[in-house]
Amino acid sequence: MLIFFNSLLIPERAGEFVLKNERIYNPGNLFDYIDGSAEVYLAYGFKKLNHFSYQDKTGNEIVLDIFEMESSNSAFGLFTHNMENFQIERFGLAERGANLHRFFYQNFYLTVSPLAFDAQTLQAAAEIADRVDKQLADFRFDFPEIFKLLPAKNIISGTRRYFFHANFVNQLLFISSENIWQKKKQRVEFAQALYRFNTQPVLFMIVKYKSRKEAVYAYKTLIKFFKPDENGIFRHRQKTCALKAEDKLIKILFYADSSEEIKILMNQEKIANGS
Repeated sequence: MLIFFNSLLIPERAGEFVLKNERIYNPGNLFDYIDGSAEVYLAYGFKKLNHFSYQDKTGNEIVLDIFEMESSNSAFGLFTHNMENFQIERFGLAERGANLHRFFYQNFYLTVSPLAFDAQTLQAAAEIADRVDKQLADFRFDFPEIFKLLPAKNIISGTRRYFFHANFVNQLLFISSENIWQKKKQRVEFAQALYRFNTQPVLFMIVKYKSRKEAVYAYKTLIKFFKPDENGIFRHRQKTCALKAEDKLIKILFYADSSEEIKILMNQEKIANGS
């Protein structure tokens, strides 16, 4: 019997591993499955999880999880969360590793996870991932506009992030424990990445608001918090930082070592979409 999920063909077996069961989780019971990080998925707009379990005769298990999100941008944001080696030129959007295979497709985030690490299990997990990967090869996705604004030059590989909630602002480098970015239930887009010019990484972040009025309000809040000078320069955690407002956008750079870093990241208007 062929098993399809939203046009994806789900493998029935891989090597000695056979698809045994499927479970469905929703926002109400997701904590039963991933208690420690369910809030992350919910913050990105989680709707439903189809959980497929493969087992061999010895009881070893491989899990294929398909998370349905509220939009393609939500799924993309979740894919970038904790990303290690994202190649932006790859439009199929996959991150492959021996112990975890991750994919982004339409409004779905997929993972293939071996729960045992012997050679046979790892090989079967890779086979399942290969079959998924091949089906996603023709998928095309237009990256969120704010994500495209992240400069390509000097970026540290695997550090691009895209999200909607201020809870994730500190995931690359710590900035503040206070939510100074958005009001409760306010829809805001964030894009950030780390850059290396000298020895220490520099954090560059862009925040996009729905209207210029919202951006102006947020900018005034940030001015009160960071107290920049007339050029937008301020000190935070004993490092030089910069703040700038552009229509609905706020650009902010943390922990620069020189004015050249600020100039490169804050003043570049058209950004290449390379890796």
